[in-house]
Amino acid sequence: MRGIDVETLTYGWEGPGPLAVEVTKPIRGVSIEFEPHGKPMYITLWRPDGSGLRVHSEAHEIAQRMEIGVLRFTHLDSPSGSEMMLPINPEFNQQIDAFRLVVHESGVKAESGIVLRAKNGSEITIAAAAFPFMIAVDGVVQRPHIFEPEYPMEDFERLPIRAGES
Repeated sequence: MRGIDVETLTYGWEGPGPLAVEVTKPIRGVSIEFEPHGKPMYITLWRPDGSGLRVHSEAHEIAQRMEIGVLRFTHLDSPSGSEMMLPINPEFNQQIDAFRLVVHESGVKAESGIVLRAKNGSEITIAAAAFPFMIAVDGVVQRPHIFEPEYPMEDFERLPIRAGES
């Protein structure tokens, strides 16, 4: 029996070194950029050294009139100055664990979210949102429409990200 080919849409990454190393680095704070309708479009995870890891969602067409969101990560050297920093659990200011959230849809496997877990079990979840190009964020701040993922959380496969991966 022949295997079924599954297209994989992986995280986008613009930065030095492997993304797997970047997502497990300590986080001292975050900033979130909201669109006028109140939904988050970008989150930046700020490091103790002042650099940041910006996350947003990109839409990929997987069938006619059907798109799926995949996360894209960008390394930033420093805040722009207009960033509004939000406090997070201090447990994140040390090496953290990261988990890839993968969804299977119409013969496509997509890396549509990530979970960052501190040693005390606290989690930050970032996923493609139900609204195109927006993100869903949980574990940072409570406000309306901040956590509306594209798929129910139980539909995601949660896979550990190891620092040696690319």
